[in-house]
Amino acid sequence: MKQILEEQVESKRTELIVMARQKGLSSIDTLKISEELDCLINQYNSLEKEDFYLK
Repeated sequence: MKQILEEQVESKRTELIVMARQKGLSSIDTLKISEELDCLINQYNSLEKEDFYLK
């Protein structure tokens, strides 16, 4: 699961960079992708926290 999330984060990060270059940092489309990236990062961090507490 962690590996999948890492790949999704990297893919979304690339998508964000492309969109920001095309439409600007304050574009609605860029902000939407940024929010999606935030959600993926939060999911990843939750997994990291679970792993920490399980060890």
